[in-house]
Amino acid sequence: VNTHQLNGANFYETTGRTANQLKTWNHLSIFSNPIENNDLSTFPRSADLDEDISLQHKIMSYLDSNCSHCHRPDGVDGAFDARLTTPLAYKNIINGLAQSHNSPEDGLIVLSGHPESSLLWLRDSSLDDDKMPPISKSTIDHKYIDLLTEWIEGINSDCLGNFISDLPYQPWSTNGYGPIERDQSNGEVEDKDGNQMKINGKEYLKGIGVHAYSDVDFDLARKYVRFESFIGVDDESCDDASLQFEVWVDGKRKYISPIMRKNDEARFISIDVENAYTLKLVVDSPEDLIECDHANWADARLYSGKDSDGDGVCDSEDICPGADDTKDENFDGIPDDCETVFEGGKLDLLVSPNPFTDQFQIFVEEPEALIKKAKLFIYDINGRLMHQNLQLPYGYTYNVDASNGWVKGSYVVQVKAGRFSAKEIVIKY
Repeated sequence: VNTHQLNGANFYETTGRTANQLKTWNHLSIFSNPIENNDLSTFPRSADLDEDISLQHKIMSYLDSNCSHCHRPDGVDGAFDARLTTPLAYKNIINGLAQSHNSPEDGLIVLSGHPESSLLWLRDSSLDDDKMPPISKSTIDHKYIDLLTEWIEGINSDCLGNFISDLPYQPWSTNGYGPIERDQSNGEVEDKDGNQMKINGKEYLKGIGVHAYSDVDFDLARKYVRFESFIGVDDESCDDASLQFEVWVDGKRKYISPIMRKNDEARFISIDVENAYTLKLVVDSPEDLIECDHANWADARLYSGKDSDGDGVCDSEDICPGADDTKDENFDGIPDDCETVFEGGKLDLLVSPNPFTDQFQIFVEEPEALIKKAKLFIYDINGRLMHQNLQLPYGYTYNVDASNGWVKGSYVVQVKAGRFSAKEIVIKY
């Protein structure tokens, strides 16, 4: 058990009462460090599947209760963190590549909008050898699976991007030899007879494989703001293959590549398609007779939300602009690349009055714009926790009521925010 699982109502048969479990345990003096009842609103809390609360919080609570004992840092090789206290951006769940020994090599834990292609959904709804949990499971939790389906289908993929290989292309699209292939190289005349897309030795899991001359058209309906892709000649092409890539938006050519050959490095392109209706992807072979001219639009995506730094987090939600928000090795809520954005600096903590009688005030200034919250802990001289607030606001006077259970003497006020920390000793007289 842990705090967020106990922070909820429970019916006690011996007394016939329903009460918060933490409050009850606190009343029974079970905790060595008592908590103040009015602090419970700041404590994390798991949610039941039947609660009237956000769908995402219910799913994250379920994964925490059923999976996080294994799926966590230094746990199993499943490569995601199921703990409730880990922000979703750092869980490596959405579009996260599975790394376990019994998962497909290119399998994704959750593919935005596609439950049937998400390993989390497939294995949690299975009773076969690939079931999760792998032991002591004899039935499927259909209520959970229904909610998981709804959550995956509704995941906002604006800034994660939609792979064009998952989108329909217009029926008049053409390909020089065989069908347009999704998530594999062009291959031969049959559908799905291609291979792993590869450009100069680098493999790509998503994209479309074509043969010159090709013209692949998409209806954008003004829903997207940017098209991005790696382009290049597939390694299975003939040695003398030469290709040229073009991107057309609403009938106007927005990009034309230099002539690319086998063993050339892939090129990354990013094209503005905001308010556009149509996208046309053209591959031509201006120098040869198009024999085995296999081209790849690799990792090609359409984005409906702006993501200037390309980390999969929309600009409007960026914690660390210009860096990867999803990497947080020490789980302190600050992306790794932002840990040292600003050299020096300190956490300004002001306590008054000091000494105090029944209450005192705390004022904390934000150490830097990237750190959105601070944590407050107050201990007595013996190290007993007297008060805490895990979401202390900045630039706001916070009152601490020290009238109940606080004896005369010294207390340590500690505030933490990211890599910053500050302490102050206050005296009650």
